[in-house]
Amino acid sequence: VEVIVPLPLEATFTYRVPEHMKGQISVGSRVIVPFGLKKFYTAIVIGTPNLPPEGFEIKLYGSDNQQVVAMDGTVYTPLQDMEVNVLYQVVNKNDETDIANSDTDIKFSVPGQYTTSGNAKPNVLPGLREWKGDTGTFQLSGNSQIIYTAENQKGAADVLKTYIKDMLGMDLNVVKAASGKAGDIVFTSNFTTDELGEEGYYMDIQETVTISAPQNTKNGWLYGAASITQILYQNDHPAPKGLTRDYPQYEVRAGMIDVGRMYIPLEYLKEMTIYMSFYKMNEAHIHINDYWGQSGYSAFRLESEVYPSTQKTDTIRKTIIVNIRKI
Repeated sequence: VEVIVPLPLEATFTYRVPEHMKGQISVGSRVIVPFGLKKFYTAIVIGTPNLPPEGFEIKLYGSDNQQVVAMDGTVYTPLQDMEVNVLYQVVNKNDETDIANSDTDIKFSVPGQYTTSGNAKPNVLPGLREWKGDTGTFQLSGNSQIIYTAENQKGAADVLKTYIKDMLGMDLNVVKAASGKAGDIVFTSNFTTDELGEEGYYMDIQETVTISAPQNTKNGWLYGAASITQILYQNDHPAPKGLTRDYPQYEVRAGMIDVGRMYIPLEYLKEMTIYMSFYKMNEAHIHINDYWGQSGYSAFRLESEVYPSTQKTDTIRKTIIVNIRKI
């Protein structure tokens, strides 16, 4: 049903009617609806959208932001209002082969948790997906520490130590503790992969920076470490206070390094993969072999014990490939 809520907003909002209430609600009915994370309002029904014929049902077919509108229809409240594009599918309940898909994006706005913002969104590459600014700044100093609260966060904490040392010239201690003090950067486990995916995270920049990701995250803490380093680097060590809810826009973010046409040493490959990780790319395509047709040029860089004659002078040993995969 389409409803209006008692708020100073021009928009109307659409809610799905629970199964046990279907047929009981009509235009003019007063209904209680959830709004945001914890609020409820008494709304007035002003219309009922067109419904599919009897025997058919509408399913969500696509969403360009599954951390706000998941494919099972769950809506995760963004920090601020966010537009989402979705696709729908109409399915015959009696014939699963009888389907029709929407062929254009359907755009709608999902109300956010906050309506005002303070500090502007900091520049990060790739850009932060969601941001709610506060006022004031966080200050990193030589007395700051990197705190991890669980063993599976230590890898990200060590990477952050390297980032800060290389980018800011500060050698901070990495410590396991339950919490941190002002000026510290703390890793915690919170939220779920259903909401944030395997690579999403929250980062709350206050007197302490708290990077939170699900317990079973794949790269959430690591990407939070990259974000805070980029922010601190460009601002000469302070960071604007605020809250970000960040997650990749694309599942695959890849770059190719061509060692087939030109031999590239392992150290250079390692350096490139570090840069790629810093900018949250998650795949490195190492183009090892190449053949240029009529030019007569060919390159098979990977060491081969079976066909040694295929190798160029500059080859990549199999043990090096193993090391590249570890990187």
